[in-house]
Amino acid sequence: MQYELLKDIVVIFLLSTSVNFLFTKIKTPTIIGYLLTGIIAGPYVLKLISDQHDIEMLAEVGVVMLMFSIGLEFSLNHLFKIRKVVFLGGLLQLTLTTAITALLSYQFNLTLAASVFTGFLVSLSSTAVVLKLLQERSELTSNSGRTVLGILIFQDLILIPLMLITPMLAGQGGGASEYWLLLLKSVIIFIVVFTGNKWIMPKLLHAV
Repeated sequence: MQYELLKDIVVIFLLSTSVNFLFTKIKTPTIIGYLLTGIIAGPYVLKLISDQHDIEMLAEVGVVMLMFSIGLEFSLNHLFKIRKVVFLGGLLQLTLTTAITALLSYQFNLTLAASVFTGFLVSLSSTAVVLKLLQERSELTSNSGRTVLGILIFQDLILIPLMLITPMLAGQGGGASEYWLLLLKSVIIFIVVFTGNKWIMPKLLHAV
């Protein structure tokens, strides 16, 4: 079992290194190469990866580490200064993208609920992918990069209300207690993250 996982890691490492070198030479974002590598090496093409579950777990850890490393360079104070751009821009992006996508989906004979849900899916971006692109282009600390990052954070925050709305669109809404429980968990997570960011992590990083 451990040997198989080690083999998968070595295969992914070799492929990623080769893809990174190739796509850097042709001046193409390496994230595209990584996605193609995953498709080719995955269980549906060459089947080079044997333990898909463990690799997915390692990938999640990798995303967490990427977000952490980028978060060290990001200032919440700057985000607070451009809060109007972030929240207004994020709201406009989410609303317009959802509305346009829902309208187009409705023209293809989808139900109104399915059209709105499709709009929700299209309006959300992958924070990890966009941050990787900004990092490669050295635009993370620029004003435009911080604004994009702020809008991504807005999308992550708005995901909680969207999770509450989705069961209603499917006509499978649970009881009010389920929604209140989900909202309570979200508030607790926000408090823990804010507390850690404000008091715990600075002291820990200073000690390190």
